[in-house]
Amino acid sequence: MHRTTELHRVTAALCAIAVALAVVFTGHPATARADGEVFDTGHVDAFYVSAPGGELTLSMKEDITGSGVVRPGNDVTLKVAEEAWSEATEGIDGIGAPTYYLPQTQDSSLLWPGWDTQSAQSAGYTDINFEFVEVTGPGDIFVFETAGFGDIQPVTDAGALDLVSGDVINQAYPAHRHVNWAFSEPGIYTMTVQAESNGDTSNQVTYTWDVGDAEATPREEESDTDHGAESSAEPDDVTLGEASSDEPVSSNSGSRSGGGSSGGATRGAASAAGTKNAEQKAQDKERKGRSERKERKERKPARAADKAAPAAENVETVAAAGYYDSGQNLLPWGIGILGLGMLVLGLALARLALMKGRD
Repeated sequence: MHRTTELHRVTAALCAIAVALAVVFTGHPATARADGEVFDTGHVDAFYVSAPGGELTLSMKEDITGSGVVRPGNDVTLKVAEEAWSEATEGIDGIGAPTYYLPQTQDSSLLWPGWDTQSAQSAGYTDINFEFVEVTGPGDIFVFETAGFGDIQPVTDAGALDLVSGDVINQAYPAHRHVNWAFSEPGIYTMTVQAESNGDTSNQVTYTWDVGDAEATPREEESDTDHGAESSAEPDDVTLGEASSDEPVSSNSGSRSGGGSSGGATRGAASAAGTKNAEQKAQDKERKGRSERKERKERKPARAADKAAPAAENVETVAAAGYYDSGQNLLPWGIGILGLGMLVLGLALARLALMKGRD
C-alpha cells in the first residue's frame, strides 16, 4: 500500500512537470508583456498584420525577447542608436544630408525594422495598406527601398521619400519586407498606423521611435566645422611640402630671405584660395539642404490635406497571442513533445521500480 501511494506521488509530480513544460514552451509566448521595453538592436517587424478569428489586426512581432514574439507595439520604444548617424544618405536626391540611417539589409549593431503581412492571408487579406494616420517628430522621416544596381525607390503612394501624416504604404501581396529608414534629427518620433484591406480597417497602433542623442551637439554644425578645418589645413600642408623640396638653396642669406618671402606669399595665397573654396562648398551645401528642407515642409500639409486622415479612436491592440506563421517556430513544440516523452519515461521507470519492489 505504501509503495502504491509513493507511485501515485511520483506520477503526479511527473505530470505536473510535463504540463508546465507544455504551457511554457507550446503555449502563448506573445501574451508576455514587457511594458517599457526598448529595442535598439535585432529584428523586429514593426507592422505585423494578422487576422486571429478573421479580424484584421495590427501589432508587432519581434525576435529580440524570443522567437516570433507578438506584442501590441505601443508597449515598445524603437531606439535608433547614435551610431546610426551616417553620410550614406547625403548623395540621395530628396534627402541630401547625413541622417540617422537604418539600412535595408541587417546591421547587427542596429535595429532592423520591417513589416510582415503573411499571417493575414489565411483570412483572405492579401493586398494591405498601411495608413499613417499621424506622424510626428522633430525632423523628417524617410522610408525608401534600394532596388537592383543601387536604384533608390520610394515606397509611399505619394512617390516621395519622406513620410508624413496621411501617407499610405501599399503591400500588394503577402510578404515579409525590409526597407531603409532615415531620420534627419535626434529626438522622439511617433507613427500612428492602421492597416486596411478588403474594406476592413484594423486597430490603430502608435509606434514610438527614440532617435540618437537629443542632447548632443547638432550634427550639421559639427560636420561643417570639421570639413572647414580639414579644407583650410590641407592647402598649407601641401604647399609646405612642395616648398621644402623645390626651394633652391643659396649661400646668400638675402636670397634665402627673398625666396622665403616669395614662398610665404605663395603659400598664403594658396591657403586663402583653399579656404575660400571650402567655404563656398559648405555654403552651397547648406543652401541645398535648406532648399530641400523647405520643399519637404511645404509638401507636408499639402499631402496631409490630399489624404484626409480618418477619425482615430485609440483602440487597444488585440495581440495575436501565440499566433504563428505556418511552418515557423517549431522549436517550442519540439521541446513540449520532449517534455511529454520524459513523462512517459518516468512512468515506465516508476512502474518498473514498483514491480521490483513487489518481487
